Amino acid sequence: MTKRLSDCVEPSSERRPAAAAELGAGVIELASDGRYQVRLLGGELQEAKLAPGCSTALADECLRERRTVLLAGGQILGALQTEPSAVQRQGGKVRLDADEVVIEAGEAVSLRVGDSELLLRPDGSVRLVGQRLALDVAGLIKLLSARVELP
Repeated sequence: MTKRLSDCVEPSSERRPAAAAELGAGVIELASDGRYQVRLLGGELQEAKLAPGCSTALADECLRERRTVLLAGGQILGALQTEPSAVQRQGGKVRLDADEVVIEAGEAVSLRVGDSELLLRPDGSVRLVGQRLALDVAGLIKLLSARVELP
């Protein structure tokens, strides 16, 4: 007996959609050993883990700041951005718009452009390197030092 293709395929009204993970949103309430408790927008708790490509640092930030995360299939996919980014990139430039900018580092902070550099070290030393230095100050410059050397 020969089977026809129509005998092997269910009519479209009887087909079930392939199992797809339902997309949800919530707030991380607890993190422990790579597992997260997420309070969904509907109020229920769901255990989740990080999806491949989603960083632990992002999940920790979302926990601290109570940012909304996106979930599917018991995995945290990422965070939902609800405000414009403070950092804007355009045409090779990065602009940071904030009332105050704090940069902290354990070993050093270095700003470099070409042959110029500003280097800050945790021992309190500051090094400014360049070909020329111009100080344009409308007010007082106060220099306090135990010793000043001028070549």
